[in-house]
Amino acid sequence: MGGKDLALLLPACFIGLYLLLEAVDWGLCLAAPVIGRDEKEWGYIINLMRPAVDGNELWFIIASFMLSVMVKAPAGTPASYSNWMAFTGTLIVGGACLRILGIWFFQRVNKRLTANMLCLYSMASLFVIGATGPLVITTNSSIFIGAAILSGIWSVIGSFQLGALYGAVKARGSLQERFRRACLYSYLLSAVIYMIFIFLLWKPVNTYWHTGAYLWLSWAASCMLFIGSFAATRKRLTGWGLGLAYAAFIFALSVFLSLCITVIPLQFDIDMGALKCALHQWPATIILAVTVIWTFSVFIYRLRRKSE
Repeated sequence: MGGKDLALLLPACFIGLYLLLEAVDWGLCLAAPVIGRDEKEWGYIINLMRPAVDGNELWFIIASFMLSVMVKAPAGTPASYSNWMAFTGTLIVGGACLRILGIWFFQRVNKRLTANMLCLYSMASLFVIGATGPLVITTNSSIFIGAAILSGIWSVIGSFQLGALYGAVKARGSLQERFRRACLYSYLLSAVIYMIFIFLLWKPVNTYWHTGAYLWLSWAASCMLFIGSFAATRKRLTGWGLGLAYAAFIFALSVFLSLCITVIPLQFDIDMGALKCALHQWPATIILAVTVIWTFSVFIYRLRRKSE
């Protein structure tokens, strides 16, 4: 891994952290109208996203800032990369604002309407975010277009899976069982789409990667962890299932993020000097420390919150 690859590693990790920490909220938005059956259950699922103001979006904002400063498109090329970051950031911040309004205001008026609104926005946003990811590194290949579509679908189903599994850990009674069954069904569909997605990427990856060993190792690790999570959830060990699902999610993300780190320097100019100058003008250490404390405190609180 060269110097330019290392420079991209930190923002890639920040984007991965955002996706990891926020996936449950996106998933609960998708699950609310599907699993809930009445006003009480819709309200309960929506309130599982409390306190809503979790600061996870800061990870994506910091990564976007770093990438916008250091990644420069060569002269004469379209600014598709910067446009993608701006559009994705708008969807992410819009989703956070909508969840905050839904949790603290809209559900007081109509819980069913709030659940449907959150679900539709999350479904559309996750598909677009997931689908545009592979297109950032595409060479206009039809294989990459197919991978983009599968990536968008997997983003929706994978988030639903984590949200449903989190609900199965926290809920009780019939609602818990519905969460668990929905998670098991989504496992099967997610696994099929994920495997097709990886195989579609394999041939184009060889164009950029001198070795595909890391891709296959990460793919194998994520598959084994997904199987372990499925087995634990099926046996009603939902806590273990959630932990293994998070681990599998990390390996699955690493496949795509590693490819981005490898490919972006081949298509764009990386100006590490510009990034250093920009960081000196901002209290980067303080911002990063606040983000770490804020986001992980909320994450730990939500994991340890008592079941109801």
